[in-house]
Amino acid sequence: MIKQIAIIMVVVGFYTSAMAGEGMLVFKTDPKDVEVHVDGAFKGKANEVMTLNVSEGNHKVKISKDGKTIEKEYFVPADGVVKVELALEGTQKKGKLAFNFIRIEPGSFEMGSNNGESDEKPVHTVTITQPFEISDHEVTVGEYRKFIESTGYQSPPNDCNFHKTGFEDHPVNCVSWDDAQAFISWLNLQAGKSIYRLPTEAEWEYAARAGTKTAWACGDSEWCLTQMGWFKTNSGGQTHPVKTKTPNYWKLYDMHGNVWEWCQDWYGAYPSGSVTNPVDASSGSSRVLRGGSWFNSAANCRSADRLGGTPDGRFDDFGFRLVRSAGQQ
Repeated sequence: MIKQIAIIMVVVGFYTSAMAGEGMLVFKTDPKDVEVHVDGAFKGKANEVMTLNVSEGNHKVKISKDGKTIEKEYFVPADGVVKVELALEGTQKKGKLAFNFIRIEPGSFEMGSNNGESDEKPVHTVTITQPFEISDHEVTVGEYRKFIESTGYQSPPNDCNFHKTGFEDHPVNCVSWDDAQAFISWLNLQAGKSIYRLPTEAEWEYAARAGTKTAWACGDSEWCLTQMGWFKTNSGGQTHPVKTKTPNYWKLYDMHGNVWEWCQDWYGAYPSGSVTNPVDASSGSSRVLRGGSWFNSAANCRSADRLGGTPDGRFDDFGFRLVRSAGQQ
């Protein structure tokens, strides 16, 4: 059976041709003459371009040709335009993503804090012996959408920013550790080799501190955090576009706030002595998240603050960023 891929992207904008409370589906297909069913009703053939007014909400769309079908559920916002580009396997463009990675050189630092929560102790020396590269921003809604479109993987819940218009440049939220791993597997499949992964907790804190020893990379004053991150004081209760605040000294954005970022490690107690290239705990019930979010206080956005979450946990302030080995692309 030939696998078919339906590709969808939300186009920011408004229109006036539909009734109040309606949105629009716009189809553009390759090949032509694909049969379109919406919520079980036949709507005709999509001859290059087809537009349909639909009510706000979720709609099951089935597209068929030559006995082959695929059915997916799409969310259409009121006054929103959802563009559906369909291509059979072998004709669709994969839409590779191009992240900007920052090379982080090896070094040692003091991990943890004596001025924070109990799980931040003891402060211990960590040595990272190999360079690595970390993306300068958190994975965005637009980037994550390409993964959903290409694979049919389950999208985040409907009340998350993935389904909102105008959020393409915001960090995707409601993403679990398991979801992040699925995204990374898809990227590695496109690359033809396993080069992408989540940062270890030690790599994350090393990169977040960027050579500093203060509460935040910008200093110990909460005022400086308003210049570097989105958190409870200045977020207005939502995520914000990535790379709109001041980066740290290593040119990494949003290491403090916006969304919590998943790390590779299981959440566990710190060692009492110096360690090299640690990946904490071999098993557990929770994975590590770092950085705080739009929902949290400044204290939760400190470089040393830690959070544990179940691998399948999806919350509206959970996201992630990528790491790869230095020199890989």
